[in-house]
Amino acid sequence: MHSYDGTNKVATQNTVGEQLSPCLRDALRQYFPQQRVHGNPYAPIDDARFRSGIPFPVSIRDPDATTLGLYDIHYNADRVKL
Repeated sequence: MHSYDGTNKVATQNTVGEQLSPCLRDALRQYFPQQRVHGNPYAPIDDARFRSGIPFPVSIRDPDATTLGLYDIHYNADRVKL
């Protein structure tokens, strides 16, 4: 799968979950810049996804949302509307 960073075709790895909105991706790009992996351009922000459901054991603390890293932004769909 590929996305575009405005000028270049960039490979993405993650296709599970809901992709961040273009506005949010653009705002976060300055903190997570495009990189090269095995000579290919890669944009980590384009792989970030929202995933419904809070994983155990985080669910014990009952958060509205949590992250296990940039790629896994889990949220409680009963309390958070995307």
